[in-house]
Amino acid sequence: MNARLRLAGAWSGKGAALLGIASALVTTQALAAVSPPVLSMAFGAESIPQYGSTTLAFTISNPNAATVLGPVLDDDLPEGLAVSTPNRLISNTCDGIVTFGRNFDNTDAIELSGGGNGLLPGATCTIVVSVTGMTPGVKINTTRPIRSPGLGLTGNTASAQITVVYVPPPPNAPGPLSGLWWNASESGWGISFTQRLSNIFATLYTYDALGNPMWYTANCDEIPVNAPEGSCAGDVYEVNGPRFFGVSFAPLTESEVSKAGRIQVAFKDSNNASVQYTISGVSRTISATRQIFPIIPTSTPPIDYTDLWWNPNEPGWGMTIEHQYNNIFLLWYVYDGNGKPMWYVASNCAVVGNACTGTLYRTTGPAFSTGFDPHQVRVFAVGTATVEFTDANNAVLSYTVDGVSGTKSVTRELF
Repeated sequence: MNARLRLAGAWSGKGAALLGIASALVTTQALAAVSPPVLSMAFGAESIPQYGSTTLAFTISNPNAATVLGPVLDDDLPEGLAVSTPNRLISNTCDGIVTFGRNFDNTDAIELSGGGNGLLPGATCTIVVSVTGMTPGVKINTTRPIRSPGLGLTGNTASAQITVVYVPPPPNAPGPLSGLWWNASESGWGISFTQRLSNIFATLYTYDALGNPMWYTANCDEIPVNAPEGSCAGDVYEVNGPRFFGVSFAPLTESEVSKAGRIQVAFKDSNNASVQYTISGVSRTISATRQIFPIIPTSTPPIDYTDLWWNPNEPGWGMTIEHQYNNIFLLWYVYDGNGKPMWYVASNCAVVGNACTGTLYRTTGPAFSTGFDPHQVRVFAVGTATVEFTDANNAVLSYTVDGVSGTKSVTRELF
């Protein structure tokens, strides 16, 4: 009996060893059978107008019965097709972080990486970004192979095509350089550019020698027609006007406008520029970038209200609007009780329907000089502003500033 037990025990040990070998073989075969993730891609439209935008969606699928770790996506957009600014990433349901970059040939790059949880068996995920057609023509976008570095797997490439169509811009459509620009290390001042054809109207929001809000304007000419890059130069003007609040506004006269200096702007692309100016004896060269709001992306607004707005019956004051997603950044340039230039800002004018409402602020800062210390900027709430857009080109501004309320009709300023 003991012999039988010993024999049974011996066979039991061999059987366990054989089962272990079989298990290893099954595991090896299972690993060998794992397929790489599958990538597909599609544009949101077959064609878009030049400087128009649409979506570009990447879909990653896991065809396996096991989790695929860390899919990595790389896509270099073709020349003439760029990631939209500022509305870049619309959504991402994939594991990992979507980043945007610029290649040596100045094409835009999109990458998904850094995922630690992977893609579950049979699951799919989607990345949706916004792209803009910069030059006319057929654009064929082909990704690099999708990868799963954790398993050493390389999958397929994906390809999609879109046609960018040249459409002569309407006279009231600002060009691609239009918007609010700043230097991120010098928060508290900025420049708004409004581009139409070969002309750019610039408004510089800064401070006078006493640190009070001060603005200058400039006509920056000779930029290539509606181009997203190039250089322009023009004279800078200081404007002293009539009192604005609590009275009927008297139109500006030529005697209230005086030349204050000169400005030159070199746009490297639609998001980066070098600004050189001499104003009231102060000379400076500084880099500027398009200001992107730190807000959660929503759907692209059906109408972009970014532009220079004014009342043609009251020349001399106006406002610049920067519209991103569901938020408007409003800069309003007027005059104080002594006729001195004064500006206010509604930095978070939340868009609901066809209107936005936000708190109006007045800021003070360092004296205008060759440097700028953002720690000297002070912000004071002074009232509220509501802009109700009656259509794509016209609006009504309702405001209360330091207890004084009023209403003004405004329209896009054409030049």
